[in-house]
Amino acid sequence: MTGSFLRRCLALFAVLALAACGGTPPSRYYLMDAGPPAATAPAGDTVVFVDRATVAAYADRSAMVVRRGTTEVAFAEQDAWAEPIAAQVTSVVTDALGDRFGRANVVPTPVRLDREPDFRVVVEVLRFETGADGTALLDARWTLLEGPNDDFATAGRERLTATPTDPASFDARAAALAATLVDLAGAIADAIEGRS
Repeated sequence: MTGSFLRRCLALFAVLALAACGGTPPSRYYLMDAGPPAATAPAGDTVVFVDRATVAAYADRSAMVVRRGTTEVAFAEQDAWAEPIAAQVTSVVTDALGDRFGRANVVPTPVRLDREPDFRVVVEVLRFETGADGTALLDARWTLLEGPNDDFATAGRERLTATPTDPASFDARAAALAATLVDLAGAIADAIEGRS
């Protein structure tokens, strides 16, 4: 082995080692939740089913969405959802409604109905993102169906925002997005209570 070949091999090894050190930062993954269950279980026997949410295609992806301007969005590839966003939206809305009506009484709509719901909730997420300043935004339509025949009861649209505790932190942004879903569930719960 010649000296120049050995020097080239060592130089290549050094370049590869430096590239490995300066590589892509590790990805971070986030989950949303509605917080701990209410300290006291709500009284009542209102049964609510929550359909799997539908989410606008641009937001229905693993990367968190950041709006940069009126029409421009960016995807935070290193800051991603740990589970499909539609499943997380459904879970948070279900648990937040459960805090009003009892978590045993509010469940995702089952494939096989073992009991009849008093109400069924349908949620369509139109926008779900954070702004450049970290502010969380949810724009969602919801429909409330009543009784075993899914009779139309009422519908609404909510445009909700929440400010993260630390705008630079995507963990705080995820928590702020979850807070908008809890507020959405509050509006739906008010509609249910108005008809119960």
